[in-house]
Amino acid sequence: MKKCFKCQQEKSIEEYYRHPRMKDGHLNKCIQCAKNDNKFGKEKRNCWICGNLFYTNITEIKRGGGLVCSRNCYYERLRKIVKKGEESHSWKGDKVSRGALHNWVELHLGKPKKCEKCGDTVKGKYDWANISRQYKRNLKDWVRLCRKCHIIFDGSKTQKNLKRLSYKKFMSLTLESHQVNKTPPI
Repeated sequence: MKKCFKCQQEKSIEEYYRHPRMKDGHLNKCIQCAKNDNKFGKEKRNCWICGNLFYTNITEIKRGGGLVCSRNCYYERLRKIVKKGEESHSWKGDKVSRGALHNWVELHLGKPKKCEKCGDTVKGKYDWANISRQYKRNLKDWVRLCRKCHIIFDGSKTQKNLKRLSYKKFMSLTLESHQVNKTPPI
């Protein structure tokens, strides 16, 4: 026998839902009280996105929820209320880090799948390289390059024979004239 904390009646243990985290393995309120808690206290609402009628708990409304009928409508509402880009409170403009700027370029121009210098589509690793090296939010200032061409264009920190090239000089070079050594100099 166990006493329900809701209705204060003593009932057999079979009249309680099982719950593995409770000390005796059952909830402290009987099945009937648990059903009543779920049945009553539901509020009819209209979905903010699609307008469908749905039911929600009063506790959900009190905490600020209960506005949408489904997960799809929740994400649709989120897309409408969360500001992106220049409207966002965390927008930094041109004072952003290089990594974040590369992410921004990839978001707007997509993932590069071809090198504009050598025309390669097989190597697999392609990057967006900044032509002017000023790293501004100008989408026309970016070029798709494979890793090899990107290293040649930027110059290598480990290889002294490679120096930074201007974009015009870089595009006029043939790749055979500018070999990249795999091992750094000793």
